[in-house]
Amino acid sequence: FKTYGQTQSDAEIDSGTLSIDTEQGLIHNVTLSDNISSIAITGPLDSTQVIELELQVTQNDTEAKTLTFEVGGQAVKWANGVAPTITSELSAVDLFVLRTNNGGSTWQGFVSGQDLK
Repeated sequence: FKTYGQTQSDAEIDSGTLSIDTEQGLIHNVTLSDNISSIAITGPLDSTQVIELELQVTQNDTEAKTLTFEVGGQAVKWANGVAPTITSELSAVDLFVLRTNNGGSTWQGFVSGQDLK
């Protein structure tokens, strides 16, 4: 067996935008210090490859924040067309996967787990 791992990094929040750089890895930790109204994804997004980003979202520990799943001005596509609501309990952890197979033109979203303790 080979050892396998992914690089993880902390995503940045600026003025309500969550910034994710794929060159920093495909797993990103996000602690909600602000309400998020959009997600900006930068770095190489090859249209011939499937890219999956994992987001570990930790709720603020003093006041619940919100997260809107919109990338590049377009809503992320979720099962049954319904985006999840992030857990509002203080310090709660939710896991999401964002996936593209067309260079980031569209994104699909998957809930990996919510309110993980």
